[in-house]
Parts: sequence; structure tokens; C-alpha cells
Amino acid sequence: MNATIVATLQQPIGDYFEQSHKASYVGTSYLLSACCFTPLYGRLSDIFRRKGAMLLALVLFITGTFLCAIATSMEALIGARVITGMGGGGLSTGTINWPACSQ
Repeated sequence: MNATIVATLQQPIGDYFEQSHKASYVGTSYLLSACCFTPLYGRLSDIFRRKGAMLLALVLFITGTFLCAIATSMEALIGARVITGMGGGGLSTGTINWPACSQ
């Protein structure tokens, strides 16, 4: 949902920051960073165990989401979406293999 909701809000976000030509980067930055960091969480879960990797993903996701909320420019919003994607990549992989889901 986090990745797809931005697609419907591209035009209002671009209008708000008066930079409609950069609005597509808001969604692309999340998807690109999530795709890049998803494989890394496999190795991080080996090092920090699943709980540690999941906590890291949650901290990155929450921090990025907070930074999105307080962004004052389009560049800051795009950077915050990259951080959110870094956490989102771990959340998508961590929930699939979570022990409670296999029971």
C-alpha cells in the first residue's frame, strides 16, 4: 500500500511543492531502494537474527515516514522516501519468514 498510494497522489504532491516534473521520483525512489535493500535483509537476518533485522527495518521505515511528514521540499521528500524504502524492503521480506506465519 505504501508504494501504490503515492501513484494516486503524484499530481497533488507535485502541485504542493510546485515541482510537478519531479513528482514521479517520489514513488520511484521508494521502489528502487526497496528493491536494492530487500536482498540485504537476508544477510542481516543471519547476522542480527530475524528480530534484529525486523527492528532495523521498522526503525528505518518509521524514520523515513516521519521525515516524509516534515519534508519542506521535493528533494527532502524524495530522500525521505529512499529511507522509507530501505525499511520497507526489510518489512516485506521479514514478514514472509516470520515464525508466527508458518504455524
